[in-house]
Amino acid sequence: MYFNTFFSSLICFDKLDSAGIYRRQQEKLPTISNLDAYILKKSAGRKSNLQTQRNEIKCKVLETIDKLSDEELKSTRIFTFTAPTGAGKTLTSVAAELRLAERLKNIYGVEPNIIVAIPFVNILEQTKEDYNSIFKNVLVHHSLSNMKEYKESDMTNLHEKELLTDTWESNVIMTTFVQFFESILTAKNNKLMKLNKMSGSIVVLDEIQSLPFQYYPLLGAVIKKISDYYGIWFILMTATQPKIIDYANMLLDNSKMSAIELLQDERRYFTELERTMLIPCFDKLYEIDDIAKLIHKTKPCDKNALVVVNTIAYSIDLYNKLTKDGHRVLYLSTNLISVDRKKVIEECQKLIKDRVPFILVSTQTIEAGVDLDFDIGYRDLAPLESIIQVAGRVNRNGKKNPFSPVYVFESGKGTLVYKFYRIDKTKKYLNRNIPENEYVDLVESYYSELLEDKSYDREIWEGIEKLNYEVVSKFRLIDEQFVQDVIIEIDDDISMALENYCKLRKEYSINKSYEIRDKIKQTNKLINQYTVKVRTNKLVQNMPWRFDEVYSYIDAPYLIVPKPNVSQFYNATGFISENKDAFMY
Repeated sequence: MYFNTFFSSLICFDKLDSAGIYRRQQEKLPTISNLDAYILKKSAGRKSNLQTQRNEIKCKVLETIDKLSDEELKSTRIFTFTAPTGAGKTLTSVAAELRLAERLKNIYGVEPNIIVAIPFVNILEQTKEDYNSIFKNVLVHHSLSNMKEYKESDMTNLHEKELLTDTWESNVIMTTFVQFFESILTAKNNKLMKLNKMSGSIVVLDEIQSLPFQYYPLLGAVIKKISDYYGIWFILMTATQPKIIDYANMLLDNSKMSAIELLQDERRYFTELERTMLIPCFDKLYEIDDIAKLIHKTKPCDKNALVVVNTIAYSIDLYNKLTKDGHRVLYLSTNLISVDRKKVIEECQKLIKDRVPFILVSTQTIEAGVDLDFDIGYRDLAPLESIIQVAGRVNRNGKKNPFSPVYVFESGKGTLVYKFYRIDKTKKYLNRNIPENEYVDLVESYYSELLEDKSYDREIWEGIEKLNYEVVSKFRLIDEQFVQDVIIEIDDDISMALENYCKLRKEYSINKSYEIRDKIKQTNKLINQYTVKVRTNKLVQNMPWRFDEVYSYIDAPYLIVPKPNVSQFYNATGFISENKDAFMY
C-alpha cells in the first residue's frame, strides 16, 4: 500500500507540473459555530421533538470526540455513527468532521482533507446542497459531475479544472463509493492519481450498508489497512450498521479491526421511535393484481404511498396496473435517465408538501438518503436492511399516525436481484408485526446470523497482499458487463450537447489538444445525464440506432434514440422493451 501511495503522488505531481499547475492553498474550514448558524437558519420556525433530538444527537457525538485524549485520537482511526433515519445524520457528521479536523490540526499542525463518499449519485446531489452552504469550496466528483460546479473563480482553463478534479485538488471532496474504492483497488493511472489525497484525511462513508454484501470482508479489511497505512480517520454512517468490522476480521490475520461508536447510547434513540411498523403479508406469492388489491384495501384515498419492488419489469407492470385503476402514480427507477429521476423526486416532494394523494412505484433506488416522507409503505421481500431503509421514507418526520404501516409482501422476484443475500433470513425474522422500537434488536439478530456464513472470496485480498494488479483490477463495485449506454434525445439541451460533442470530436481528429479532449470529457458528462444503461439482451426486440448511424462518421460507444423517435423507445417508466425479463435491476 505504501508503494501505491508513492506512485499516486508521483503521477499526480507529474500531471500537475506538466500542465504548469501549482497546488492550491487550502481553504480554512468553517467552525462548529458556522455550522450551528446554518442549522438554525435551515430549521427556522420548525421547532419539534425531532429537531430537539437532532441537536441532542449532535452534542453527544461531539462529546464522544472531545473525551478522547490526543493519544487515543492518534490510535483510534475508525468510528461508526449509527442513528435512525431522519435523525439529522448528515449535518451531525459535518459537525464530527469539523471537530475531528480541529483536533487533528492541533495535534499534527496540518488541517486534514474531508472526503465524503456516498453510494448513489441522486443521494450525493441532495447532500451536496448542505455541503455547498457550509463549506467554501466543495469539489464534487462523480460520473455525471460538471465542471461548472467547481467554484474556483480564477480557474478559467478547462484542462486545469479537469486535472484539479481528477487529482482531488481541494480540501473538501464529495464523491461516490465507486470513485472512492476503485481509486484504491486499481492499477489504472487516472484512478490512482487521487489516492495520495486520502492520506491524513477524514473519510465519511455514508449509507455504508449499501456496499455489496459479498464485498463486506474485502472492503472492511481495505478500510482497516488504509486507515493504518495512510493515516485516515473513517466514519461509517448508517441507520442499519452492518457488522463490517466482524467481516473484515475474517480476512485480517494480525491487526484486527475495531471502532468507536460516536453516538454512545444509540440504541435508546431507536427504541424510543414509534413512526412505523413492519406488517408481513406472506400468505402467498403476490402477483401484480394482488399488490393492487392490497393497496386498494389498506391505503385511504387521502394518503400517499410508496411501493418498492425488486425488478424494473415488475415495477413497470405495477405502475401500468395502478394507473389503469385510476390512481395518481409516479415512477422511479434506473430505467429513467438521470434528469428525469431528479424531476420525479422533486414532484414527489411538492405533492407531499401540498398533501396531494399519490403513489410512487419504485425500485430500490429510493431506499437510502432520499428525503421523502410518505404516509404508507409497501415493500417486496428483500434483505432486512433494505426493508428498514424503505421504512425510513415513511412517517420520516414523525408527524403522521404512530406506527404507520409498511406492508412487506413476496413477489418471488427477490433472488433475481439479491443473488448474494439470504433473503429467506429476512422472511424468518418477519414472522409478526414489528414496531419500529424493535428494529434495532431485529437488525442485530439478523446480522449476527448472517455472520455465521463463512463463505467469502479471498482472491482480490490476496492480490492486494502480493501486489498482483491483474487480480486487483478484477474488482468492480458495480457489475456493468453486457450493459449498453443508450442516449435519449428528449430535449433541446441534449440535442445541443450532441451537436457540440460531434463538433469537438471532429476538431480533435485534426488537433489532439488537451483543451479539446477535456471539453469532450465534460460534454460526455452532460450526455451521461441523458443515458440509460440497458442490458444488451433487453435491446433485442427494440434496438435503437448506433451513434454513427445518426451522426455520420462519429464512432462513439453509445446507442441513441433520436428526438423524433423518443416516444417509440421511452416513456414515463423509462426505456421501452418488449423483452421484459431482461431488465436491469
